[in-house]
Amino acid sequence: MDFLCNDNGDYKLIKTIKYNKKDSLTKINKFFKIYKKNKLLVSIDSMSIKNKKHNVYFRRIKKYDFKFLSIQNDSLNFNKSKILGNKCENLNNYSNQIIEYYSDKGYPFTKITYDSIVVDSTNIKGSISISNDKKYKFDDIIIKGNFNTRKNFLYNTIMIKPGDVYNETKFLNIRKYLEKSSAFEMIKSPEILFTENEAFIFIYLNQKKSNYFYGLAGFQRKNEIENKYTITGEVKLNLFNSLKQAESINISWNSNINNTKSLIFETNYPFIFNSLFSLNYKFELFKKDTTYINDKSSFSVEYKLNSKNFLFLNFEKFNSNIILNKEFYSNNSNTGYSDVNYFYYGIGYMYNSLNSNINASKGLNINTEFFSGNKNNNIEQNKKIQFKYSLNINYFIPLNLRNIINTSFKLAAIENEKVFENELFRLGGINSLKGFDDESILASKYIIALLKYNFKIDRNTTIYSFFNNAFYYNQFKNIDDNPYGFGIGLELITKPGKISLVYALGKQFNNPIYIKNAKIHVGFTAEF
Repeated sequence: MDFLCNDNGDYKLIKTIKYNKKDSLTKINKFFKIYKKNKLLVSIDSMSIKNKKHNVYFRRIKKYDFKFLSIQNDSLNFNKSKILGNKCENLNNYSNQIIEYYSDKGYPFTKITYDSIVVDSTNIKGSISISNDKKYKFDDIIIKGNFNTRKNFLYNTIMIKPGDVYNETKFLNIRKYLEKSSAFEMIKSPEILFTENEAFIFIYLNQKKSNYFYGLAGFQRKNEIENKYTITGEVKLNLFNSLKQAESINISWNSNINNTKSLIFETNYPFIFNSLFSLNYKFELFKKDTTYINDKSSFSVEYKLNSKNFLFLNFEKFNSNIILNKEFYSNNSNTGYSDVNYFYYGIGYMYNSLNSNINASKGLNINTEFFSGNKNNNIEQNKKIQFKYSLNINYFIPLNLRNIINTSFKLAAIENEKVFENELFRLGGINSLKGFDDESILASKYIIALLKYNFKIDRNTTIYSFFNNAFYYNQFKNIDDNPYGFGIGLELITKPGKISLVYALGKQFNNPIYIKNAKIHVGFTAEF
């Protein structure tokens, strides 16, 4: 099919596209829909068929600019510069912008009319008249369904409170915000009822099963000499809304190879005193066989700027104590271990546009933190200023309903002249660098990149493949490496809960990849 345009009296070929007889009209409409993005009017003169080939003859008409445009009855001072000087083909878009602007300021029934329109060779002059009736507010939010959490948690989740000025955009976003939350299950879309003087929001939802138990068992070689396997394990318990305050409590316990254990307790209280501030607390206990024990307490104040942006004020206290041969380690700087303690102050920022906080399939999450504080240790008597920072980026790209690509990037570093092994980052395992023993890699700086492909076989079954690559540096040992891991996984949702299976291989330094060194993880998650 040929498209020929007449601009100066002669038809010239503009474009040729492939088509079949059944979709010829669809192809023509698609061509002009794209073409009209740059032209105000396109006039089709004629169409012909010759030698089984379609010819479409058309003309282009000039663009027009708005000049001397006035807006009548503009009580909210809409920004007129958004219209002046723009091309006429966007007139409807700008009319809609005015209506949306007023609808978000309390006037849902705004109307626009055009008056005194004059058209010359290149310009359109005239005026727009805005008419609106009563200014509305959200008088009440009525909740239907099994809802047993404090209402202010819901209000801050949807960013609307009773008494707020009517805002069309906020109302239309309610469903998106609730579907993103792990606490609620929508029964049907929200509705709004207008009376003569009032507006009421109706929200239909049930409380989700948000408590869950998670168990993970790992199988890996005990060491390079013995051809024996050992079992590692992780257990997590998540409790939500036990006190009907929308609070959450998370407890996890982990047992790794070589008698290494960790315990984490974490709690969150959202929207304290019905404000946009939330409180977070986290306690971590880590024991490295009989060498040392670490405890870390973190406290943060979170502020919700809007539905996607959050600020954090962070405080962190860290202690590391040598268990065995304390005197030897304390007097020998070459061992890499020392009693260490510090107190950090920090700030953080998070951007979250994920469509779900639990099972995301679309969107972007960015989380960054920066800490600074004084460090004490037994080997160096003077206090040293130490810095710590991190950046986490997680991006989900849905190709279609069945295929999803997930990419992530993690960066973290500790900055100090002297960094001891018992305060380093611990990498490796299903939660950080797949294909390696849990927390087997110690780093003062690291970067981890992940590429993951998910294929949804059906509603309850997903298989995936992954590749993760890292660069890390151990400041004390002055070594660096570029390890990478790859593998496949399966997630199966059954009536009792979700079963996950992961098979991973990894390579570091110049060691070859051996199938016998594969890491196998089997997990089970049950909601209650």
